[in-house]
Amino acid sequence: MRVRDLAPAALLLALSTVPLAAARLAPVAGVPVLVRLGADGLAPLGDPALSGIALVSLPAPGLAVLSGDLALIRSAFGPGLAWKEKTPCSPNS
Repeated sequence: MRVRDLAPAALLLALSTVPLAAARLAPVAGVPVLVRLGADGLAPLGDPALSGIALVSLPAPGLAVLSGDLALIRSAFGPGLAWKEKTPCSPNS
């Protein structure tokens, strides 16, 4: 098997994973994210360095929907899930 035979598959793999990785790592603003609150609860929102994060809603105990820079949300609260529901207090309603 030659390199020339594997080139299309390698190119397809690179073209499909690079945008996914970039979307996962790039900071995106305004996307509502569901996060699990730790022992500190919402206390990290009081930090001035996290002023780019807004509380959208509290859908259940121990959970919060936040909006803002995803990199900041991940650093303060850990990974979260994209929130598709529209709540009455959501700025995206």
